[in-house]
Amino acid sequence: MCGFNVNLNLSSSKISKNFFRKATKFIENRGPDKTTYYFDKKISIAFCKLSITDFTNKSDQPFFSQDKKSILVYNGMIYNYKDLKKKYFTKINFRTNSDTELLINLIYLKGIKKTLRIIKGMFSFVYINKKNNEIYCATDHLGQKPLFYTYQNNNLILSSNVRSVALIAKNNQPNIDMFNYYISSYGGSLPGKMTFFKNIFNVPGGHLIKFKNKKLSLNKYFSPENLISKNEYNKNKKKKPREKDYEFQHKLKEVVSNHYQTKVKKSLLLSGGSDSSLLAFLSKQNKQNIITASSSKKFEKIPFNTLPKIKKNLKLKTDKYKHRVEEFLPNLTKFIEMTGFAIPWTASVPLFILCGFAKKLKSRIVITGEGADEIMSGYYSNFNLLNKRGAYNIHHVLKLNKNSLNYKNKFHKHIKKIFFYKKYLYKKLKFIKNKKDLEYKVNNLVDIKFYLQKNALISSDSYSMNNSLELRAPYLYLDFVKFVLNLSKEDMILEKRRITKLIHKRVANKLIGNYFFEDKEGTRNFAKLIFDKNKWDLKNLNLKKIINIDCKAKDSWTICKLINLEILYNNIFLNKKTYLKKYFIFN
Repeated sequence: MCGFNVNLNLSSSKISKNFFRKATKFIENRGPDKTTYYFDKKISIAFCKLSITDFTNKSDQPFFSQDKKSILVYNGMIYNYKDLKKKYFTKINFRTNSDTELLINLIYLKGIKKTLRIIKGMFSFVYINKKNNEIYCATDHLGQKPLFYTYQNNNLILSSNVRSVALIAKNNQPNIDMFNYYISSYGGSLPGKMTFFKNIFNVPGGHLIKFKNKKLSLNKYFSPENLISKNEYNKNKKKKPREKDYEFQHKLKEVVSNHYQTKVKKSLLLSGGSDSSLLAFLSKQNKQNIITASSSKKFEKIPFNTLPKIKKNLKLKTDKYKHRVEEFLPNLTKFIEMTGFAIPWTASVPLFILCGFAKKLKSRIVITGEGADEIMSGYYSNFNLLNKRGAYNIHHVLKLNKNSLNYKNKFHKHIKKIFFYKKYLYKKLKFIKNKKDLEYKVNNLVDIKFYLQKNALISSDSYSMNNSLELRAPYLYLDFVKFVLNLSKEDMILEKRRITKLIHKRVANKLIGNYFFEDKEGTRNFAKLIFDKNKWDLKNLNLKKIINIDCKAKDSWTICKLINLEILYNNIFLNKKTYLKKYFIFN
């Protein structure tokens, strides 16, 4: 795992090396082991390395092909790189043991399209072909690894951090539309490729940039519905639950083993829910720290009731962390300053703090249950969606509040993309004859494409990598996602008992104990304590200079979003510190 900045400058106005180096400060947490620079007449590259699979200097980036005509900078992990190496490169002597060398050789010899079809992992990369004067940039299939860019005045800038792009481009202009959209969104979703910086964008998951002859094109190479097969879906419908449970368990066990294939120290974040508990069970033979956390009994039952039983059953020794009220706001500020965006969900800060704790334990990898809720429809809102079918019926967290002071009619175009996607899916998946089964599958795919990417994953990369940790999410391994997406509603939702992720919980209950049919909880509950309406005075926010503000906001999530934007606006765009004591009454 690493971070990189790339600048292809074809303009007459050149950027000095010293100025370019300044932008490294926003990616150095992503790779604290070594920083490397490369400069030629047109290209500037900075690379910050976090060693995971190869600790030698031979794997340093930027990485050059053997003929020196191609350059690669790459952030991520290709989990099947050893298999690909055996399959395609038995006659080539590799210089390193890294997946980086495998990737540059794949692109060079097999082409970009085939490479993206066969690699499985999390990644963002920039591949420069100096011979053909073309650049390819891509993000992984589901969007686990970020890539930000801008192209103006013949100056292409790419980075793992939006703030690096802004600094190199000398662009510190806020995207007012994004500020307003964030406030009017019920879930805090970040639409499309927008960022909080004007004219700076992110590359969505499953997309590829091609840059040649001063022209930039952004195209989709993957979408989650590509994983669904009519034959596989119908075949699974005929299987008995016991048979599918067995297959689920063994596929996930294989994925977990694959994600532990490096010798560096690891930590697993154990909440006591079914996702992380099943990972803990399946990885018992691996050496790792097991980190647990709690905040307050007012908001959480699992850390105090269920988790001790699971620890005893699995015979786990854990490192406990107790969240404190006074640490939330300083870490929220730190998170925003590092990332350049407001948090899309409130769990980001507690998890940012936990990753900092894992770093103190000298871990380099953190294992989480990220993505399980999205790929297996774990949210209770799915019950309501099943009974209100239609393209215009979407999850509440993806909707916009038209009564918000910040809502603009033009924002509706982003919601329309979800409507169009649902209509397209109804046609593509018409082989699913049962109406509820079809509705379940369509909403399942909407969750992955629009919520997982734009809420959970953009946060998880930031709260881990800014603590110099590689986050691995076994549930998001592409082969496992494919297996799960080819299961039907009856495997995932039991309406009568309001149980979600049914097959997952059946397996977890069988292996660990009957703990996992309780109501969901989450680290986001801690934020409810912080953003209580009685603890904030919103009348004097600087934010009101650029957007409308509801100073009488009462719900904790609206207050949280306003404070996020206040910190973002002051600390980044005005370059002034936010003194939250002006607005917050500490109890």
